[in-house]
Amino acid sequence: MAKSNKNYNINNWKNPNKKNWLRLIITFPFIEAIVALIPSIVFFCIDQKILAGLTCVLGPLLSISRIAFEKYVVNEFESLNKLTQHVDLIQSDISDSFKRIIQLYAQISEPDFREIKENIIHNAESKLSNLAHNKQSDELNTGEYFDWLFRFLANTRAKSKIWAISMNLNIEWNTSQEEDTFLELNLDATKRNVTVERIFVVSENSITEMIQNKYVEKQLEVAKTNNNLIPLFVTKEHLEKVDNKLLKSLGEGIIAVDNQVVLVDIASDDGFRGIVTMNPTKIRDWQTRFNQLRVYASNIETLQANISSNKKN
Repeated sequence: MAKSNKNYNINNWKNPNKKNWLRLIITFPFIEAIVALIPSIVFFCIDQKILAGLTCVLGPLLSISRIAFEKYVVNEFESLNKLTQHVDLIQSDISDSFKRIIQLYAQISEPDFREIKENIIHNAESKLSNLAHNKQSDELNTGEYFDWLFRFLANTRAKSKIWAISMNLNIEWNTSQEEDTFLELNLDATKRNVTVERIFVVSENSITEMIQNKYVEKQLEVAKTNNNLIPLFVTKEHLEKVDNKLLKSLGEGIIAVDNQVVLVDIASDDGFRGIVTMNPTKIRDWQTRFNQLRVYASNIETLQANISSNKKN
C-alpha cells in the first residue's frame, strides 16, 4: 500500500487570514476572558443588572469552554497524526508476500470456499501466535529444521558457545549431505574461536560402533589438537543409576547457541525433525539439564577406562 500523503498538522486548519488582534486574543486566553466581561460592564452601566450578571458569568465560561475545546482538538489531531505515521510505518514494513496473501484472500469470493479460507487464516494465526508469544516454532520438517540449524551455526561469532546433547539416535550421524554440512559447520565454528561442547549419551554396547562412526571419529580426531571442540560421553546405564529423571528429560537431544536459541530434536516417522525455541524460560531449563549432564560426562578415554574397570570388578 502506498504511503499516505495526509498530514494532520494542527496548523493546516488554522485560518491564516485572522486579524492580528484576534490572534492576540486566542494566543493569550486570559485576554479573551477579560474581553468577555465587557458586555456585562455595558449592561451594568445601562442598569440591566440581570443581563449584566448573566453575561458576567456566561462570557468567561464560553471563553474557557472554547479554549478547552481547542486544546482537545489539538491533542486529538496530534494523536491522529502519530497514529497515521505508525500505520504508514507498518504498511511500509509489510512484505510483498503478505500483501499478496491479503489480495488472494479477497479474491476468493465463493461462499463454498469461505470455511476453507478461514481455516487457512486460523492456522496461520495460530502458528504466528506461537512464535510471537511462546517464542517457539511448530514442528519443522527436515528441510526447514536444517535451514534454521545451518544458519545459526554459520553465524556464530568468536567466544560464543555451541552446546549440544546427542542421544545416538538413528536420525543423527548417518551418511547424508545434511550431516556432512552439519559437521563442516561445527568444525568451521571452532576455527572462529567458537566453543563446541557436545555430550554423547550412548549405551555401553554401542560405544565402539559410535566412535567408529565417521562423523564422531572426525570430532574425536580434531579435538586432540583443537581445544575449542569438546566431545564428552556418558552411558545411559550410568544415568539410569544416578539420575534417571535427568535421562528421561533429555528427550531426543538438542543443539543450542549460547542463551539465544535451542533446537530440540524430534525423531518422527511423519517427516518432522525438530522444534526451534527462543523462549528464555525453556532455554534456561535446557541449560540446567546440560550442566547437570556434564557432571556425569567425561572424555572417551576416561569413559572406556571406567567401563573396563567396572567389568573387571
